[in-house]
Amino acid sequence: MSRRKQKAPVKSASAAASSSAVVLRFSQAQQLHQQGKLSEAEPLYRELLESNPTAAGPMHFLGLLCMQRGDLEQAEALMDGALQQIRDPLFLSNYGMLHARAGRHAKAIELYTEAVDRQPAFAEAWFNLGVSRTEQGDHTQAIAAYRKAIAIRPDYSKALFNLLALLYANDSDAEAEGIVRHLERMGATTGQPGADLALALQRVGGARNLRRTQELLTQSLRRNPGDLDAGLALARILDETA
Repeated sequence: MSRRKQKAPVKSASAAASSSAVVLRFSQAQQLHQQGKLSEAEPLYRELLESNPTAAGPMHFLGLLCMQRGDLEQAEALMDGALQQIRDPLFLSNYGMLHARAGRHAKAIELYTEAVDRQPAFAEAWFNLGVSRTEQGDHTQAIAAYRKAIAIRPDYSKALFNLLALLYANDSDAEAEGIVRHLERMGATTGQPGADLALALQRVGGARNLRRTQELLTQSLRRNPGDLDAGLALARILDETA
């Protein structure tokens, strides 16, 4: 009895090669995008969408690129289209940022909330939620969102600074003091100057933190004498207290 010869799975091998090429192309596009080379990343995303018009990844990130470039109308169409394919937490958060940029904070909050419901440890989405809650004047919920972001990422400096501002604005000085000490420890650990903290304290803490602000600016200038912002801020404080 004759045996049939096995045939190589040509179609399967071809499909696998094609899939690998798509993954590689998408990776290249994202790498260029992350490097800020938008004009080089864009044609790669568009090429991928030409071959697969419903590919959620290229569709979303092309939309994000359009948002970064200021074309909010095209960005919205692309990012909404990607979310029709998959309710990915990152897609939701980025789309929320688009709505926030357009001043539609209620819609942004809806998207950020879905993002953190799907991925509770998504610190950036909690931070974005805090920003939009603040814009709506809901300081209680904004503070809660920033606390969530910081619980996930204790070194999340943007969330710490925003929380610090809200705590001072709402006369929660005791918790604000804890945030200040935490930021000081972060600066000591990383060896970074305290100019950012000092300028934040000057902006939100008022007279309550004048001495500490002066000390931090002085220390910062010893480490980095060329820090113009720190130098000007210290000069203003010294002039006010003279």
